[in-house]
Amino acid sequence: MNEKIFQITINPTPIKIKPKKDSSELGRIVNGINYITGVTINQFSQIVAAPFSYPWYGGIRNGNLTNENWTATSVFGLDFDNSDISISEVIKICSNAEVPPQLWYSTLSNTPQKPRYRVVWFVDTPVNNPMHHKIIYDGMLSLFPQADPKCKNLSRFFFGGNQSTIINLKPTNTQKLLDICSLTLISSDKGRNRKIPENLLAFNFGEKRQLLYNSYRNYQISPDSLQKKNTTPIEGSELLIIDWEHARQKVKLLDKFLNGEWLFHDQLFGLATNLLKIKGGRKLMRDTMLKYNQLGLTDYTKNNFNIFTYLNKVNYPPIPIYKFSNYPEDSNIHDIINELTHKRGFVDRISSPINISLSDAECSFKTEFKRVLDLKNDKGIYLFNVPTAIGKTQLLTNVNATLCFPTHTLKNEVAERMKLDYKLAPDSIQFKNPALNYKLQYYYQTGQYKKATALIYQVAENISSKINSSDDAFLARDYILQKFNSESSTNTVLTTHARGINNEYKHHDTIVFDEDPLNTLIDIKSFEISDLIKIGSDNPEIKDIMNELLNVKDGIVLTTPKINCDIDIFIDKLSGTTIQSNLLGFFNSKFYYRDPYDLNCIHYVMKRELPINKKVIILSATAPVFVYEKLFCNRLSVIDIKNVEQVGEIVQYTNKSCSRNGLNRYCQTISEQVGEKPVITFKGYQKRFKNAISGMYFGNTAGYDIMKGKDLVVVGTPHKNNVEYLLTAAILGINIDNTEMKYQDVEYGDFRFKFNSFSDLDLRNIQFTLIQSDLIQAVGRARTLRTNARVEVFSNFPLYLANKFVF
Repeated sequence: MNEKIFQITINPTPIKIKPKKDSSELGRIVNGINYITGVTINQFSQIVAAPFSYPWYGGIRNGNLTNENWTATSVFGLDFDNSDISISEVIKICSNAEVPPQLWYSTLSNTPQKPRYRVVWFVDTPVNNPMHHKIIYDGMLSLFPQADPKCKNLSRFFFGGNQSTIINLKPTNTQKLLDICSLTLISSDKGRNRKIPENLLAFNFGEKRQLLYNSYRNYQISPDSLQKKNTTPIEGSELLIIDWEHARQKVKLLDKFLNGEWLFHDQLFGLATNLLKIKGGRKLMRDTMLKYNQLGLTDYTKNNFNIFTYLNKVNYPPIPIYKFSNYPEDSNIHDIINELTHKRGFVDRISSPINISLSDAECSFKTEFKRVLDLKNDKGIYLFNVPTAIGKTQLLTNVNATLCFPTHTLKNEVAERMKLDYKLAPDSIQFKNPALNYKLQYYYQTGQYKKATALIYQVAENISSKINSSDDAFLARDYILQKFNSESSTNTVLTTHARGINNEYKHHDTIVFDEDPLNTLIDIKSFEISDLIKIGSDNPEIKDIMNELLNVKDGIVLTTPKINCDIDIFIDKLSGTTIQSNLLGFFNSKFYYRDPYDLNCIHYVMKRELPINKKVIILSATAPVFVYEKLFCNRLSVIDIKNVEQVGEIVQYTNKSCSRNGLNRYCQTISEQVGEKPVITFKGYQKRFKNAISGMYFGNTAGYDIMKGKDLVVVGTPHKNNVEYLLTAAILGINIDNTEMKYQDVEYGDFRFKFNSFSDLDLRNIQFTLIQSDLIQAVGRARTLRTNARVEVFSNFPLYLANKFVF
């Protein structure tokens, strides 16, 4: 497993003796703390210890080492320069507070007579709000009055030391650290919350906000950055009244707490957020803690008793029960109120579509397809939203046009079924020289097809070159011949989505895409800033972009900067290294986003266009209609024939979310339930099922026919990384001000249900249409339209195809 990278700034100059204050040497050292780098906890432990003892700054800044230039902090340090408290006592206090440090090291001025050491915390999410930075240091200094109070400055840097000791490698949760420090300040202020800001839950400034409770980058809750004070009375009449006995039966952790089980901070805090809006909830928790403290069964602290004082100032949403309960019975419970007032997984059908017969659907499809195909001098885009197995491929075997398929494999399979004369576009060329393949791959990925073709011609004409082997030259010549034959043909041409979009086939005025080409049109990738530093730090143009990326605000979609230098230089550099990176595509992207959970990571999106001088037909059962409508506006026409009677049966179980995070808790239970049945699920979860279908998983199910007519199980709700939704919205020209995501009542299509979704309707539509597409693609492998196969779907996202919902 890869260790987490933390962005810090160092002076990579070994220091053996701490310089005197106001000395010229000190000035040189401080000015030299300007090298931004990513380090793991292990690497940090090495560079702050002898023989390196590098000076370091716990985050990044924009300019000189001043408070005003501070950008973010990922590593916090406290100095202990007296013998009043030992390192073992510090570690014990931190452990009791449930925020153990990751390491400590003796400083350069340490002596046996006067022990001096530094304790260091690494946080999982960089702190980029100075108010939050202050809360953390004020809280830690309240916990440790023996520590040096100067540590809390935004511009504070630290010297390295002599010997470093790692305590643990698990980063501290940033929000938990803020909570603990806030509670410590309240406890030290006689139970008053006056030092606590009301918007403590947001990690960003202004109207931008950072989402909390990250799970596979899909965030469960995002409170507003400008939180209003919680003015709900302690026992106000508007609080929900519940049956506590019923609640105890439903929530195992609550029952155990009321029976005297001592809860850790995470459990107690999470439970408190759930009891906040329930009548009598606060009193019940306080009375229970007092009762069992007096009986000597628990030892709840001032911090524990001040949780509600804190929550009354900071408007905390209910933390999902499954996130902090260690009981399997609670593994699918979101929050107490929803558990008691809603049936888990309930799907309300608000309208019932009329399904047409298969024969009527076939007739309608053929008629509409012929009508569109016969249109002359037309440059529209026609999206046929039709069910899987309606006969798309069979229809195409009689069409004279450019036919595009997702992969070369599918293209070649359809060739064997063609009833008209055709030409095949060549398969991807693989040279023996890896540097050539690297450069060719970059040209194709970034849509620079003319450069790709020019490169292949160069290889073909250079048989005697020391770089290009004669084998590569013959490969190139054969490729060029096949390419010429397909591009010059007036017969049907079979090619791929990528080449069809490139518009290489001039003799056809119609291009047909079998399956949805959206992943080719909107291509989202990521790379690490450290890769850019490795290949471009000596280039002024690249260095400017590198500095921009290092100092840019995270969590915000931005327009990609343009560069004027020759990218081929960097292609050559990368091809000669072991770096496996999508870096070069960034230079041809439209928008990018710096990951707030990994400041070294940049996500970006490239956009490719459908040919504007041709009629375009897309045949798909899973195309996200909402995205296409936003992408192509008036040029798009949708022919919707998706509601068709199924021969087979689709049963959907909606009482569990079956997200990746959810499956971590109850995958074994579902695996035992489905037994030996063939399963399609997430790639990373295939080994958890007895009979997962090899090579077939969410994101890779299109075109497979091996499950036709066979019973099938689909397990999972294929949420995308939230970054994909945000970058897709940017490409579609949608301005997003609210990225809040929460578990809420929603309506989509014919259903009303509860789902973890965006509050912004455009973002929600992007989210839902992409989830639905992946699910329908997986379900469609059984071909229930024409066979009596039975498909069982485990997901809380309701499908219009389902015959029955079980919740």
